[in-house]
Amino acid sequence: MKTQLNLIGKLGLSLLILLCALLHFNGTLHATNRLYVLDPQMWWSQTGGVIREAKLVVTPAGTYVNYDLYLTISAIDGYYTQEDTLEFVLDFELPDRSIVHDSWLWFEDTLLIAEIMDRWTANAIYESIVQRNQDPSILFKQSDIQYQLRVFPMAGHESRSLRLSWLQPINWSYGSVSVDIPLHILQTSASNYPNLEIYIDSDWGEPYFHSLPEKTFTLTSNPDFQKMLHSTITDSEYANAYTISFQTPMSDGVFLSTYSSEEENLYQLVMIPSHALDIAKPSKVLVMIDYDENKTSLSYEHVLLAVKQNLQENFTEKDSFNLILSGLNPYQVSSHWMPSHQDTVERVFSELPSSAFSSNTYLSQLLVSGLNLMKMQLNEGALVLVAASDAYGRSSAANNLMKDIKSEYSALPTVHVVDFNNHNISSFWQGGGYYYGNEYLYTLLTRQTGGNYYTLAGGGSMYSTLGKAFQSVGYPLSIYDLHVTLDDGFCYGRINPTPVVQTTYANRPILQMGKYYGSPPFQIQFSGLYNQQPFSRTIQIDTSYHSAHDSLLMKIWTGNFIIDLERNGSTNDIISEVVKYSLEYRILSLYTAFLALEPGVSTDIPSELERTPDWINDGEWWEDGGWEPIGIDDDVFSEVKSSELDVAVYPNPFSYSTTIQVIISDFSNTLDYSISIHNILGEKIKSFNPQQYQVGNKIVIKWDGRHENGNEIPAGNYLLVVRVGNDIKTVLISKQ
Repeated sequence: MKTQLNLIGKLGLSLLILLCALLHFNGTLHATNRLYVLDPQMWWSQTGGVIREAKLVVTPAGTYVNYDLYLTISAIDGYYTQEDTLEFVLDFELPDRSIVHDSWLWFEDTLLIAEIMDRWTANAIYESIVQRNQDPSILFKQSDIQYQLRVFPMAGHESRSLRLSWLQPINWSYGSVSVDIPLHILQTSASNYPNLEIYIDSDWGEPYFHSLPEKTFTLTSNPDFQKMLHSTITDSEYANAYTISFQTPMSDGVFLSTYSSEEENLYQLVMIPSHALDIAKPSKVLVMIDYDENKTSLSYEHVLLAVKQNLQENFTEKDSFNLILSGLNPYQVSSHWMPSHQDTVERVFSELPSSAFSSNTYLSQLLVSGLNLMKMQLNEGALVLVAASDAYGRSSAANNLMKDIKSEYSALPTVHVVDFNNHNISSFWQGGGYYYGNEYLYTLLTRQTGGNYYTLAGGGSMYSTLGKAFQSVGYPLSIYDLHVTLDDGFCYGRINPTPVVQTTYANRPILQMGKYYGSPPFQIQFSGLYNQQPFSRTIQIDTSYHSAHDSLLMKIWTGNFIIDLERNGSTNDIISEVVKYSLEYRILSLYTAFLALEPGVSTDIPSELERTPDWINDGEWWEDGGWEPIGIDDDVFSEVKSSELDVAVYPNPFSYSTTIQVIISDFSNTLDYSISIHNILGEKIKSFNPQQYQVGNKIVIKWDGRHENGNEIPAGNYLLVVRVGNDIKTVLISKQ
């Protein structure tokens, strides 16, 4: 069977594959953002790439924002010549639970839109192109947040334009909603950062930059972005332009929007329990700021502005706050709690004397000052430490400080930490993993006081990271249940992006999306334990919010459905379900790919690859052209036979070890042979030297279920691949 792609336009010798590969990381993830250019014939020689132009279309759509990022990229001027054929590589991150759903490429005025297909078909086409010495471009999803884009070919003097489209979770608070701008991608440029042209397509009111209050949006005259609001971020403004905010579309702490198609009805809900249900007690928060100018790229003014805005948008006049700034003699604003009224917060920050600001860390003095004040207040409320320091980066120093604190204070308040040490980050190895800056100290401090540790190291703006900490202030909702239904009908297919089994807080937004049958009004039933006291509330929503962008709700629901499936394992049924939804709704998954190829290059899969893609060589094609390995079948077998080659695995499934037996009828005709184990994504995890296990025409291997590196493999499905000359057999092996 031959597979053909429906392609749009022409594009030199360009190919784009958007391909997912799942990697697991332990410990704190420090994301990689890097842009470079190389000659594939001399891959060891790399230079920085340049982003010449950048445009970003921002479309809020309820629980998510849609980004269309347009980039024009090239090599550094003068480094390469027209005769050089180059590859462009961009490593970048996206926030967790982002949903990639489209990719475009241009060559001069020609547009190519990628088509989505199953991973195995894309691999087969990829292999056929490589065999014809035509080089592809690949965009990998390397983990839940890490991606890599490759574009080939580019001449040394050439520029290439592209577009990436994805949905990204929105940051909700009672006072506003905000989105983090992906400036980290533009900051990979080797020369001057490009100006970023931002276009807003929204009906949520006038957008604004949190840290650039003087910058405004105006109606654009660009015909490509009609009726959108426009603003430009220059390279000098990058440090203060990470967040765009909108007036909240919430009503009484609830946002509900719906979308109806011919087939289904969908809804999405955002609710802040403290405002929607009147269950929360007033919150008290003491904010402490420790600033070391050598340990952060953020200015003191930027940090203060982010703290002020989060106090105004996450608390009301019923709540209380206080503020201490670090120094040899820490500056304490007040000896008592102050109301978190917007005007009060504004006045306190406007009256801070310049003498109160220190550019060096005095973390121990600050902690003592804050703990003494909380002790006088009988530890009512929570302490939020906002710090950029590594003064206690070593475990010995951190342990000694914690020992002194615990000996001095019989009881400690809840402490949350926001670590904005994002420059000159030190690290050390402790207990089987690396700790960065004061991470070891902050981990001890938050764990022993019941608080949370937040850091900018994994991405996110100062404003949004502070918002998570401030929303953690107050008593927890240790158990809760959110049930949405209709007076005339019912809801189903509910998805909770934040699992309901996790502890949350009354000030933290709770999100849910689902499907419904029937007609509004909606009934929201919410119950649980708040401060260890049971509660139950029901509220009715008569009308829902409607927007021109509600159609994106189908992609939001499907994208989250796919993410949840992927995180529930890699069984045959799950993979089939993921592929089905991914292909139908054009949403990237771990088992599908976006592929764009110039029409002049044949996409026929050669006969030698049609039934034998890269690493799976016995299988059958789905009717729609997809590849289904024999190992991925409901009727799992443990033995494959042919006239020349018999392969058996027993026991299968196995728990601790299994025996692999290969019988070859005639070794004299065998030029070469190999035996290897692959994970479900095709990555080789173990190989064997058959000659070490050969007795006559039989090979017997007892495998202990361990990786090549000696680590035990996790439970799941794996593929045994036996190659004997041109005869190749695969067997599915299941580890329990």
